[in-house]
Amino acid sequence: MRIVCNFRGLGMAALFALVSTVGCTVPPSGNGGDGNGNGSGDVCTNGFDNMDTNGICTNGVGNDDMGGDSSDGGDAGDGPFRLTLTLRGDGDTEGMTVYRVIDSVAYTRENAPYSNFNLSIGVSSSSDPDVREVMIQKGQTVTLIAVEARGVISALPLNDDANLTSPFNHEFSKFEGDVGSMPEEGVAVIEMNSDKDVTAVFKSMPTVSIVKSDEVKPQLTGGCYDLTIDAPERLGRPGDSDISGMTNDVCNARSGGQVKTGTMITLNAKDTNGCDVVSGDCSEMFDRWDGDAASCGSNRECTFEVMDDANVEAIWRDES
Repeated sequence: MRIVCNFRGLGMAALFALVSTVGCTVPPSGNGGDGNGNGSGDVCTNGFDNMDTNGICTNGVGNDDMGGDSSDGGDAGDGPFRLTLTLRGDGDTEGMTVYRVIDSVAYTRENAPYSNFNLSIGVSSSSDPDVREVMIQKGQTVTLIAVEARGVISALPLNDDANLTSPFNHEFSKFEGDVGSMPEEGVAVIEMNSDKDVTAVFKSMPTVSIVKSDEVKPQLTGGCYDLTIDAPERLGRPGDSDISGMTNDVCNARSGGQVKTGTMITLNAKDTNGCDVVSGDCSEMFDRWDGDAASCGSNRECTFEVMDDANVEAIWRDES
């Protein structure tokens, strides 16, 4: 049996006495990790994944940037083995997240122990690409679970494209490399019987821009519309919400943002300007949809699927 002891705070005489008495193994020296994969970290070998703040080498949680070389394992048949996980986006993608679960069994997106920090850690990118390495004992099973952003559509300044996109609005694309199996979308299972190199690929969500205008009187911005969003299932943790839902009476001159590929958007145009309270007749009338929704023509209700960047124009005419 291998015993790992905490020697921090002991003098040299006490340290050697303790080693002689109980035969424990001295953990390697260093600065200690923060338990979130962000610290400079101590170096743990012989199959142990992380050193906690007490100087104890444990398995499964903590610093991703483990030190050591091939002599720590990987080339040896008995392990431990090195898992290299790369998170890659479009070159400027931020906050890409993959949960890495290390255990004797595989997990699904539904039953993964996200809050059990002895088994699971959320690896979130701070650069693009971002490479993380960890040493894992032979025979352990690694489950990788990709998590997507929620997406957003909100009011925007009329001529401001800078706020249309965000590097944090990304969706999962695929796993590449030494993936053993992919039992469901965004989940990869790896058996650690040798060194493994896996890449989780993300991409920016497509943009949506909806602009209202009056073709006759440019000083007017048209009426309003009801906005309904039906997004594909978000790849996230159980309980994570997506952007689906309905917003009534959107009257901004421009709305936009980013949504997951395959999102269905329905717009229902309504006349709201110059309307008679008795008859309901309005001087400014909806005329047509244009841009990437031109196929809807003059129908007040327009539904389109977002497969790429979409630019939609809603056009009214005030003939008064």
